[in-house]
Amino acid sequence: QSQVAQLKNTQKRFQAQQLQYDKFLLEQDTIAYSDILCEHVLWYQANMIVNGPKYGTSFYIFVQEYFENTQDFEVRQQHFITPLHKFEDKQMEVVLYNKSYTVQFVSASRGCNTSGAYDVTFAVNGHNEYIVRDIEFDAENVNYVCLDEIDGATSARIKA
Repeated sequence: QSQVAQLKNTQKRFQAQQLQYDKFLLEQDTIAYSDILCEHVLWYQANMIVNGPKYGTSFYIFVQEYFENTQDFEVRQQHFITPLHKFEDKQMEVVLYNKSYTVQFVSASRGCNTSGAYDVTFAVNGHNEYIVRDIEFDAENVNYVCLDEIDGATSARIKA
């Protein structure tokens, strides 16, 4: 077999390995975005917005239990303490498996259901809107959470 044929075979093998690796990374990005960022991180933030910072403790515990390697998930400490709508820019940076996501609070509104639960909308990386639905307000939090602030943030968005 000629040297050129050997090089072509080696190149094909490495291309196949790279294709498998690229597919693996794409699957990991999908898992990171859908399963972790949207299903967990945004759920905790939505609950912090509606029910106050007590959900930040749960958020912190989730991160500690889910991520053995602390470099796999990075967020500023204040985002475990303060709900996103309290920040001037209403956003946070999340680094998940070395990929950066900018999460911004967009609005919170009463959903269409009869229970009066809130639907909380976020924008991810400036364009992908994700809605966390049916966040129930816990009446025990009435002294800690001002729902007018949430409704005010929504009203401000609608006026803008």
